[in-house]
Amino acid sequence: HMTHVCEQLEIDWRFADALQAADNELFVRTIVREVFRSMGLEVNFKAKPMIGLAGNGEHTHIGMAAITKDGKLHNLFTADDQKKDFMSSIGYGALMGLLKNYEVINPFVSATNDSLNRLKPGFEAPVNLVYSARNRSAAIRIPLAGTSPAAKRIEFRAPDPSCNPFLAFSAQLMAGLDGILNHIE
Repeated sequence: HMTHVCEQLEIDWRFADALQAADNELFVRTIVREVFRSMGLEVNFKAKPMIGLAGNGEHTHIGMAAITKDGKLHNLFTADDQKKDFMSSIGYGALMGLLKNYEVINPFVSATNDSLNRLKPGFEAPVNLVYSARNRSAAIRIPLAGTSPAAKRIEFRAPDPSCNPFLAFSAQLMAGLDGILNHIE
């Protein structure tokens, strides 16, 4: 008998490198599980725990930055002229690398049969292998995040909460770098 059903719990933290982000995720999973247990509640990290309700994703926000000799941090996805271009060519290269390599990435980000249950039209799940700024059924979104150059990033919406973040983040970064290298060449 269920008395409390929470479809999704969203937890965000500041950008970090891939290794720190994966560590943060495992730490958060442990804290959430223990807090729920201490209150006599059960929590799971299934992609689609209940049929008919929205599933759970693990949307991963990806960005790249460089630190110049003067110590300044520069977001490599931000276009030089933000009024003319929405994203830099490096950002689009990374995005295209994710799309091009999706079949290789998928086993690392959606590793269970339950993952596929989440991918149903009508639940804001990523069911289209495209990118969009507004459409939540796209596999990749470019969040419309104000005018701050530091906020430019891409959101990869395919991962589910049961994935291994160390493998998933590595696969995503490799695909993004492949896209950047192909764009440069």
